[in-house]
Amino acid sequence: MLRRRPTIIAYHRVIDDREPPWLISALSGEAISQSNLAAQLRWLSRFYAIVPISEIVENIGDAKPRIAITFDDGFKDNLDNALPVLKALNLPATLFAVSNHIDSEHTFAHHRAARLIVESNPSLEGKTPKRQLRHFMTNEDYDVPVDERDRFMTSAELSSWAKQGFAVESHGQSHTPIAGLSEDQIKNELSASKDRLESICENKIQYFAFPIGKDEHMSRRDLIEAAGYKAAFSSIYASVSANTDRYAIPRICMRESLSRSRRFLRSLKD
Repeated sequence: MLRRRPTIIAYHRVIDDREPPWLISALSGEAISQSNLAAQLRWLSRFYAIVPISEIVENIGDAKPRIAITFDDGFKDNLDNALPVLKALNLPATLFAVSNHIDSEHTFAHHRAARLIVESNPSLEGKTPKRQLRHFMTNEDYDVPVDERDRFMTSAELSSWAKQGFAVESHGQSHTPIAGLSEDQIKNELSASKDRLESICENKIQYFAFPIGKDEHMSRRDLIEAAGYKAAFSSIYASVSANTDRYAIPRICMRESLSRSRRFLRSLKD
């Protein structure tokens, strides 16, 4: 049975349907096809009101069945492939951007490696795409330019996302889990990312999503609050309830498989 409590869902990359399925499988948990994103959001809209993330934050304890949509990191394919789906379905969403990734022509190492494998089709060991990717990264030198399809947004692209009515919030300055940082480093991660994103998007940054976001990656609510953030978000699988800590709000990372994502939503804890 579906547990219809307030819930925040998270996506990362949204891959063009013309890309090989291998790419999504190799980036398991970090990628979904554009068509499956649309299918999931249509399905969710049958059972939940899809609302801005602020509506859930400002009404913690309200048990109405609502969902807020988020995207992490700031990949260009969110603009190219996710935004058209959101606009077609008239749904709000929030992008948690890493400020140092903007304008960097950068991507994560395993995303770069996955693209090289797709393009070069090497003979790899391992039964699954994810194992093949791990084998390749362990044994190969892949210092190659980032493919245009895999990079993060530019300032202009992030500004375009915001100007089209979609929220931008902070995922830190460098995507480093703050639990392992000194107090001064944490303050810099929080303030530098906030300042840069506000400059680009020309609106106030209110929320922070912990990089990685499990229990061991979260700390220093006092510093987050002092930096001017009204709430912070984890990657812990649970719904939002009256007991939810405003500075450790859970989110569900959705998968390519709708049936698997349904199982996550059915098994949520309050």
